[in-house]
Amino acid sequence: MLLTLANSARTEPLTIAGPPGLRRIVSALTIIAPRLPYELEIIELDPRASGRNSLPTIEKSGLTITALPLRHGMTCLGYRVELFRLPVFNPEKAAALDIPVRLYKVLHAGGSVTLDDSRVITPEQVLDGARKPISVCYLTDTLPFDAMADFARDVDLLIAEGMYYDEQMREKIEEKNHMLFTDSARLAAKAGAKRLWLTHYSPALERPKDGVGVAREIFKETFAARDGECLTIEE
Repeated sequence: MLLTLANSARTEPLTIAGPPGLRRIVSALTIIAPRLPYELEIIELDPRASGRNSLPTIEKSGLTITALPLRHGMTCLGYRVELFRLPVFNPEKAAALDIPVRLYKVLHAGGSVTLDDSRVITPEQVLDGARKPISVCYLTDTLPFDAMADFARDVDLLIAEGMYYDEQMREKIEEKNHMLFTDSARLAAKAGAKRLWLTHYSPALERPKDGVGVAREIFKETFAARDGECLTIEE
């Protein structure tokens, strides 16, 4: 992937975050890519910390990424990504103040402008309030536990694992520190998520869609995700 980005003429710095040992792994991988045309920033997160606020929050270009230590047989982190959006711009208010259209963008971005008649217009005069961030949460390779619901609170999309949908497999998957379809559905319902995508199926589960009905009895907006799936989140 690093080489593909290099061959695509990327020059902006790239941030990679993960558990301790990440720097060593990336250093080993880049032996075959010693001259990348962009800078790598490696952030190692501490999985021994407990709770969402104990791990570093990464902010890049309007994105906030937060990590949560999960409960698996090896170090594993869950992630929440939030895209913060500009407030709602009201063109009617701007027109009533005789503001030239060319200045709308400055006001929408939070800047004040001075008109030809010396009036100073502030963003508050033409904005109608904040918009909720778009949020996606990824929680897989873990046993379920209470803090996950708070971490995924009100997300637009929750991506969580479902190794099997048959409750008879519960003992087997709990031994391996994983979740069933119903576990993820309960998590989505408790978190107040808008939509749940199931993933990380057992190789023995040939038709994941056959089990979606079991999860939908708990959380209606449950879907069996597949490779290449796309979703546009709009509000």
